[in-house]
Amino acid sequence: MISDVNTSEEIELKEFRVSTPQVARTLMKQLQIKHVIAAVQRVDAGEDGGFSESTKYDLLLNGKRYAPKLVVGLALYELSGTPFGPYAFKGGEASLCFRSLQRLGLDVVDKEGKSYPVGEAVKRNPAWTRDELILALDLYLTNPKSPPSKTSAEVAELSLFLNAMGQALAQSEAATFRNSNGVYMKMMNFRRFDQEYTQDGKVGLTRGNQDEAVVSGTSLLPTTSAVLPSLQVSVECCRAR
Repeated sequence: MISDVNTSEEIELKEFRVSTPQVARTLMKQLQIKHVIAAVQRVDAGEDGGFSESTKYDLLLNGKRYAPKLVVGLALYELSGTPFGPYAFKGGEASLCFRSLQRLGLDVVDKEGKSYPVGEAVKRNPAWTRDELILALDLYLTNPKSPPSKTSAEVAELSLFLNAMGQALAQSEAATFRNSNGVYMKMMNFRRFDQEYTQDGKVGLTRGNQDEAVVSGTSLLPTTSAVLPSLQVSVECCRAR
């Protein structure tokens, strides 16, 4: 522990002797520049705390680059006297780890030297609309027993179409908006309503949009033939917009 921690601070930190993620989050909000400087001195002396090298971003301090997560981990030790390893908290974009450094006026930069925007949050994709869900269900029902893979031309085509539709409606600028992985996962969400798939005890992806059940027409998707007539009409309406 750093030498200038007084008795009252030590008493307040007694409850933080366990390096859990919750404790790490609490302590990160209490970090001061002196803790970071002491942590950097440890790194300069060769200490790595069990952390890996950074892959995307660095802490830029006095013309030198440091792995942000490593510095924060050692700074937490300087503050609390408790070692925090790489699995005790998250680093990377929009993490409290980054924000803790930026709060102290420190510069987090990418490998090309561009500063990571202060307080930048991950741009979340909006919930799938009814029209988008209909198109994803239509693709799933082309072959429910073996839906197109995430690398298939069919999934890529729908992804491009949904992106074009999203741009026209100004829905999202996120890089992951309706990408191929998202389209494929949405098909797998529909699988949980497919009786032909679930009758053997199998399950699809459960964390999806509550409107998927509505679009499916029932909480348990019946058979392909029962859904296709009305679905085909809906698909044509979507594509015509």
